[in-house]
Amino acid sequence: MVKIDSFDFGEIVVDGRSYYSDVMIWWDGSVEHVAKKHTVTPDELVRMLSGRGRDAEIIVIGRGETGTLRIAEEVEEIAERKRIKVYIHTTPKAVELFNAFAATGKKVVALLHTTL
Repeated sequence: MVKIDSFDFGEIVVDGRSYYSDVMIWWDGSVEHVAKKHTVTPDELVRMLSGRGRDAEIIVIGRGETGTLRIAEEVEEIAERKRIKVYIHTTPKAVELFNAFAATGKKVVALLHTTL
């Protein structure tokens, strides 16, 4: 089971490995670096849900420590059409949610912004 061990400004630790960028994390433990952006677009959603994410049940988006990352309206609309639940919070709360869902065996994907 994948677990986010910790989150601190600019760093996230997943299963003992540190990452110093924004990341996507899948329920199977896969982690991918993501270029820092100011808005989550439908393209990111498509990336989350393609390949290993095609069976996702839940998406968790961490908007940064203070919640500055914006989410394009279409992201939630697309997820709703695909019947995928989306949770959007500050990154510390998103980390808690991801860990809770992963611990129950849910197919959860997270996009986490690691700065403000």
